[in-house]
Amino acid sequence: MERNKLLALLVSICLILILGAASFGCAGPAGADGSPGPAGPAGAAGAAGPAGPAGAASATSPAGESASTLIEAEIPYDGDVPLAPPSIRPVMIMSGSEYDMGYQYATQTTQVFGPWILERKQGTFTGEKLDQLKEKEGYIQQSLPEWIDFLKGMADGATDAGVKLSYEEVLADYTGVNPDPSCSSWIAWGSATKDGKVIFGSSGDHQNRFDEATLIFLPETGNNFMTDSRGGGLMHGGMNNKGVIYAHHGSGVTGGGSTQLPSRLCVMNSLRFANTALEAQELQLSYENPRMKGIWGDIDGNAFVIEMKNPDAIRYPGDNGERDFIFATNNTLNPALGMYMGDEYGLSWDINLGFFGERGDIYSNGRNAGLWNLLDNYHGEVDLEFGKMMWRFPAPQPDYPTYEEASAAYSPEQGKGWNPKIGNLDNSMVVVGIPDDGDEGLYYVSQSCATRYGMPANPTSHYYVPYTTYSFIELKLASSPETVTDAAKLVAQNSLYYAHVELNKLTYWDPPYAPLLEIFNQAATEWTKGEYYMEEAKLTEGTESVLLWGKSLRAFTRCQALAKQVKNSLVPPPDTPDDLGLREFGGAWGDWVLVPWERAEEDVVPWVRADWVTEEEWVLPTEVVALPPIEFRLFIGDIRLQSDDLSLYGSGLIPPQKSPWTITIKKGSTLTITGSVSGHPGTGNHNVTIEGTTVDVDVAEGEASTFEVTFDEVGTFKVTCNVHPDEHGEEVKIVVME
Repeated sequence: MERNKLLALLVSICLILILGAASFGCAGPAGADGSPGPAGPAGAAGAAGPAGPAGAASATSPAGESASTLIEAEIPYDGDVPLAPPSIRPVMIMSGSEYDMGYQYATQTTQVFGPWILERKQGTFTGEKLDQLKEKEGYIQQSLPEWIDFLKGMADGATDAGVKLSYEEVLADYTGVNPDPSCSSWIAWGSATKDGKVIFGSSGDHQNRFDEATLIFLPETGNNFMTDSRGGGLMHGGMNNKGVIYAHHGSGVTGGGSTQLPSRLCVMNSLRFANTALEAQELQLSYENPRMKGIWGDIDGNAFVIEMKNPDAIRYPGDNGERDFIFATNNTLNPALGMYMGDEYGLSWDINLGFFGERGDIYSNGRNAGLWNLLDNYHGEVDLEFGKMMWRFPAPQPDYPTYEEASAAYSPEQGKGWNPKIGNLDNSMVVVGIPDDGDEGLYYVSQSCATRYGMPANPTSHYYVPYTTYSFIELKLASSPETVTDAAKLVAQNSLYYAHVELNKLTYWDPPYAPLLEIFNQAATEWTKGEYYMEEAKLTEGTESVLLWGKSLRAFTRCQALAKQVKNSLVPPPDTPDDLGLREFGGAWGDWVLVPWERAEEDVVPWVRADWVTEEEWVLPTEVVALPPIEFRLFIGDIRLQSDDLSLYGSGLIPPQKSPWTITIKKGSTLTITGSVSGHPGTGNHNVTIEGTTVDVDVAEGEASTFEVTFDEVGTFKVTCNVHPDEHGEEVKIVVME
């Protein structure tokens, strides 16, 4: 026995000596983000192997040889190839004027990634292309003037950092139309959460882009806000210091109109200036961009998903049976929107899954089922640890002998044998957030998939970031760069403590000890860097100080991630409801939604356009369709109609793109009508009149008026705004039938 212990001790000493040699160049590439080098012996819980040296100038070959060109960057390089995305999410902080924030963003981008990331934005614009840019600049100047200086600051910041970038090149990058990537999100509050407070989760479900980062904006005017970013603009998982949430760009159908304003600036503008979710809704609907949709919420439990603009279709909690929660992936849950999806054949609809079938979204259906089953069956149990667990909850392997067979069958079999979860190898990042009306909002972000057991989301959507830590860093949306960094420092210090405690429960001859010790030492090294840059930041001011606070913040968040990796390797975090002491997922106690391919054929009901509207009259059907109780909302310019009466036929139904717009209801139905011009400043007073009734209500600009009307008589009732008879209401009719 003693001989075996002695042998184990000698082996451990040899490992430590090898690791010591690695720190002088024998390990693989590592950058200032603390990414481990090529792995040595793996730890018991999947711990990464020995790490290479961390440093800002980190372009090294796998063998430790110097690269042909030394590149100053915080992320690691393998030779002259940047290992982007890095294993730990970069965080950048911007503070001051619009110009200052743009300058700071461009500077930090080169500090983190190297110059190549901005060099890719360079181009030449002459003639017609230059005229197009000027036209787009005019749209921004008219609707989002604050952000012009942000773009100019970016150009100057890049140039001063060594990448000659013109304002026109930055403008072209921001005004290009980027496709919306896949994503998953939810917001819960009230009876759905343990403490009644709002919490949200979001993930980007796509290959991690090279320049993705978490951005914190502390502007001179407007709200402080933070977001996951691609290319300096909001993409997923944002919140502000008024408690407003932007979970992600949402689901639905792209409506009519041209894209005159860039999506990234629009959403950032909404977070910056909206103090409630409803104010955000007004802003989103006002932008000349049909893609401005999304899932929004706030700390007061107001939440919605804009599923279509022009015309507007908005889904609210309860429309699809939710109880104090709402969710979205990438397909459409509003049944009326099927009319905009082309030929109805091969299309089915479910209240929890949305549209599916030959023309549906296979990938979204599985994620929708997972979200619904967790949020509905574990109602009242949602908190921070539950939110993280939702993205750690593993999916089974595809039910086929080989992955090639599973891939070949995916589309023909409509996903049969696959059961994707929101936590999968397609996650580029995962965010769980607890917003606050003040400076205490918390934001937890994991780079790429948060579970070691992640499975592919679909045949081609599985990506592997080198040296993933599978841990969440914690950020606070505080009031200044210093207080944001102080909060990250405290979490880093505590994370080191917990890692230290668990690591030192091992003995020298336990195989995981040596590789985990190396990761711990990297975390401690990042702590030291954070302290150094923090002291430097205190000695400077202005943009120079902000940039140093950014370096300190990133060092402390890297420390957090690495220390948590050590601790989680030894004490695995919860990845199922059972691990949280809750009832078994899928048990007989729950009401579980099945994905389409698990259902009996008779339980799949095709969606047919004729059930919703006739081509000739564009009128809703006169027979009640088989839907559960659903609240009805219709937005028509400045007029909002809503009814709780079950004789209305769907969730957030909208008028088709053909006038006149006609709403068909049953006799005895009561409509609640809100006339509001608060979201349309400068348009003057309005009026809501329903011919054949006593309704004739004036609505002053900036105010709203709400009233109820019960239709006890059969007939057709025209809705108008008699101040502007040629707009909006003139095209709306309410048809009351027996």
